Amino acid sequence: MTIPLVPVLEPVPLRGDQPEPEFQENVVTFLDALPDYSEAQNAQATAMNETAAAIDAQAAQVAADTETVRDLYDLMATDDASEMRGSSTTSITIGTGAKSFVTQAGKLWRPTQWLLIRSQANPANYMSGPITAYDVSDGNPLTLDVQQTGGSGTFTDWQIYAVGAPVVREQWELIGSPISTASGTSWTINPLPNNYADLLVDLAGVQQSSGGPRSLLVQLYDGTTWQSAGAVASNISSATPFTGHVNIWGYGHDLIRVFGNPNLGQTSLNSASVTVTGGAKGIRFLWAGNDTGTAGTIRVWGK
Repeated sequence: MTIPLVPVLEPVPLRGDQPEPEFQENVVTFLDALPDYSEAQNAQATAMNETAAAIDAQAAQVAADTETVRDLYDLMATDDASEMRGSSTTSITIGTGAKSFVTQAGKLWRPTQWLLIRSQANPANYMSGPITAYDVSDGNPLTLDVQQTGGSGTFTDWQIYAVGAPVVREQWELIGSPISTASGTSWTINPLPNNYADLLVDLAGVQQSSGGPRSLLVQLYDGTTWQSAGAVASNISSATPFTGHVNIWGYGHDLIRVFGNPNLGQTSLNSASVTVTGGAKGIRFLWAGNDTGTAGTIRVWGK
């Protein structure tokens, strides 16, 4: 809707600024212009009110549409969860390269999407890689280009999960040697090198000895004291190990956001905020409850 313009009203004539006849003539002209001016003002106000009402109606419609989209998303998320997971009893030996499985039809899997395929009896035995073929009509075959593995052996109790592709480590450098989490209650990297802007921590098959699920915690060291821990992942147990990575951006700053990205459908993800004055000098991973690690490897990268 177009808002009409209000015409410019001439200034109110003043007697002392002009001769009397001219003053009286200007007064009459000014008074004659007032009705049109008032009408234009009313028209503009009406148009503005109508425009405001239309905007309110549009905002209400957008809010309703947004709520509908959220409801649909929640419904899709619930429905799609089962369609992103599967299983297979195909006898396969762990290894890299092309691997084909017979599985269920109708899954929401597409070529180039990454899957994690692990043994139900021992999740430390797994393979991961992008899909190269999948027949949605009958589930046969599901073929992967396996690029990452854990454990060894031949299994028929495969669980299949859709996961994110691994981080591309362009310009990332491996810091030190891999750290085993197969024993001990905490794992420390101290001191941290100070010649990187960001850190990336890979955790592969990390699990603990408790019968129940635990959270994996991260602590930062300021050079004197270890600060309060924040959880980067939860629901981790011997049955559901953590395989993924943790991004630690700007670890030289006081406030650090720690983002976990688990490559496992049953592991819950947290985003911890941990603070340290003067920047982090060290980092430590540990289990809530001081449980003992039973498997896994930590690698730290810098950029």
